[in-house]
Amino acid sequence: MEPDRKKYTFFDFDGTLTRRDSLIGFIIHVHGVAGLLRALAAAAPAILLWKAGLRSGDSAKLRLFRAAFRGMSLADFRRAGESYARKIEGITRTDTVAALGHAVRQGEEVAIVSASCGDWIRPWAEGHGVRRVIATEVEVDADGFLTGAFSTPNCRGPEKVRRILAEFPQLGEDRTHAEVTAFGDSSGDDEMLGFADRGIRI
Repeated sequence: MEPDRKKYTFFDFDGTLTRRDSLIGFIIHVHGVAGLLRALAAAAPAILLWKAGLRSGDSAKLRLFRAAFRGMSLADFRRAGESYARKIEGITRTDTVAALGHAVRQGEEVAIVSASCGDWIRPWAEGHGVRRVIATEVEVDADGFLTGAFSTPNCRGPEKVRRILAEFPQLGEDRTHAEVTAFGDSSGDDEMLGFADRGIRI
């Protein structure tokens, strides 16, 4: 008898498990609407170049993040992430969160794979029984303050598949005994959906 295939299920976060972007919400959570407007103004040149197709979205995101959080202590950033995680419940999608809960209860290997920062996704994920979060991570200087840069590449597009294979190297080998499902909603999830045996676009 052929052995059961081990199930792996990967979920994008923004737009898939939530109804809207969590970075914007986190900036408002930390700095208020006025703080968001200041960060958007500082990042406006990069955002305009991105919208004009002259610069990548990754660059615009980095400029916005830097304007909002450079110089903040990692301890404060993580505390803010923990408190923001409780607010995320108010912007989640019931259908995909239900699918996440089902996968966890079935004992599948479940991971959230997101371009957003792990510091607010992890507390939310832990509350839903998810132990693995693959995300964009912040860079910190020797004194424990955010530099405004990321310590990992932005976790979108091909980077999602690269990071999944780093976390689950067995999926890059013989997948005869593995079944991979992925949920995503945007072009940044295309490679992950294509990598899966069953890619579900929300």
